Amino acid sequence: MMLYKDIEKLVKLLEASQVDELEWEKNKERVRLKKTPLGAVAVSASASTPALASVPAPAPPPVAAPLNGNRNGGGKEVSSPFVGTFYESPAPGSKKYVQVGQAVNKGDVLCIIEAMKIMNEIEAEFSGKVTDILVKDGQAVQFGQPIFFVDPS
Repeated sequence: MMLYKDIEKLVKLLEASQVDELEWEKNKERVRLKKTPLGAVAVSASASTPALASVPAPAPPPVAAPLNGNRNGGGKEVSSPFVGTFYESPAPGSKKYVQVGQAVNKGDVLCIIEAMKIMNEIEAEFSGKVTDILVKDGQAVQFGQPIFFVDPS
C-alpha cells in the first residue's frame, strides 16, 4: 500500500521537474499527478489505494506573525513537513506538547499535523528551547510553513 510519504515524494519530484504529468503504477495501485495552471498538483489514486480526491501542491509559506514569544528571539525554524492541520496537544483539552520557553530534547514530540486523516507526530530534530509557536491549534498549515522556532542548545 502506498504511504502518504511516498505520494509526497512523487509530488516533490513533479514540482521540481519540467514534466506536467506523472503516473505511477505498481501491482494494483496507481497514482496520477498532474500540474494545474495555478501550480497546484492534483492527485488521483485507484485500485486498493484509499481515495485521494486531490491534494494541493505545497504553497509558499505565508508570512506569519508570531502568536507567542518573540520571533526575533532567535532559534532555528521548524517547518511543517506537509500540508495538514496543526494540533498542539494529543487530544482536545489535554496538555500541550510544548510551550514557549520550554526546553525540548531531540525526539520530543512538538505537535501533531493531521494529513489525510492520519495523525503525524512532529518530533524535534535537535535539542533546544522553544522560542516561538507561529500557528494556532486547529490551523491549516502548508508544506514548508514555519510552525516553531527552537533555539538549539
